[in-house]
Amino acid sequence: MNPTYLTAVSKPRRVEPILEEDFSTYTSTADMLDEPRQIYARSEDYNAGQIVLDQNVGYGTSTQSMRYDFPDRTGSSDRCHDYTIRRTLKFLSQTHVWVELYAKFATNFTTVAPASFQCDGVSTPAYKLWFLNNSSGTSRFQLLNGIFGTRWDAGYPPNEQAFIDLNDGSSGGAPYDPLWDGLWHRYRIEAKLSTTATSGDGIMRLWLDDVRYINVTNINTTDFLPPTGDGLVWDKIDWTALGANLNQGPDHVMSIWRGLVRVYNQDPGW
Repeated sequence: MNPTYLTAVSKPRRVEPILEEDFSTYTSTADMLDEPRQIYARSEDYNAGQIVLDQNVGYGTSTQSMRYDFPDRTGSSDRCHDYTIRRTLKFLSQTHVWVELYAKFATNFTTVAPASFQCDGVSTPAYKLWFLNNSSGTSRFQLLNGIFGTRWDAGYPPNEQAFIDLNDGSSGGAPYDPLWDGLWHRYRIEAKLSTTATSGDGIMRLWLDDVRYINVTNINTTDFLPPTGDGLVWDKIDWTALGANLNQGPDHVMSIWRGLVRVYNQDPGW
């Protein structure tokens, strides 16, 4: 992928975000999880005991970040199934958003459990890095990291993996780089809901660092079709989930940090 390693925000903002989180205002992990700013959907918190306010690691002007610590699951009878750590920012009732996320993975991050776990055929190695959803929908915009340990996938409702192997070279990217290098990287998504189930005016654009891997402007965004859903058109985008499930393993402790999140409802000029 030949990523551009980031040490600062690369462009001035043309518009103000409707939500910004850099984790600089919290005094402790307990304070962060207590959610004094009231910008999180608390019902979506998952495995909060594995979420830490890291006061020694920050992005940009902030000296703090939110860290997820995935535990060693060697002794777990459920080690080949999902383990979820999640916090979810809420912004409510948007139809067109631009979201920017700065994150970094520990260098020992992996989505593939060791062979001794015997997870083959049980679960697909993957980590769900990012969701955009509405509060009642059963599908979402999403970005998945490390599918089978070797690729990025992404998609939109209801085609959640509409884009397979984003860095196979077809979009101008270099060979696969999972960005598990201990450095900050920037993830950007533009998501627009279609007006109707057949209007074809939905949008999904996705950037990893300075490379745009997805640029589609003719999608239809609906709920999952029957029998798994009702096929209804989404009406709003309500929140962004900062991570979800790791499908299997690992056999060691590993971490991912979130350093800055911005949500816009006007084009920020990327």
